[in-house]
Amino acid sequence: MKNKNSQGAQECPSRCPDNSAFKQQKLPAWKPKLAAPTVLSSFFTIGLFCLLMGICLILYARSVKEIQINYSDICLNCSKLRENSSNWDKECNCTV
Repeated sequence: MKNKNSQGAQECPSRCPDNSAFKQQKLPAWKPKLAAPTVLSSFFTIGLFCLLMGICLILYARSVKEIQINYSDICLNCSKLRENSSNWDKECNCTV
């Protein structure tokens, strides 16, 4: 910005940032050089890791035991009591 003084010199207002590469965002960017061996080895390493994790998860999932308990006949009185919403405050005990 030009200042309206008689000398015609350029001056920066007080809010102008410093003229440094960091403040002016002119820092050099990181530009990786990707070669085929680097990319392929990274790709296959990550793929092998994911494959091993998948195998471990499948083997672990096979050892899980599922238990099903049917409360339909045992707690029949509680389910009949709860069919009517006006019985919300009545206590119902169900033991298995």
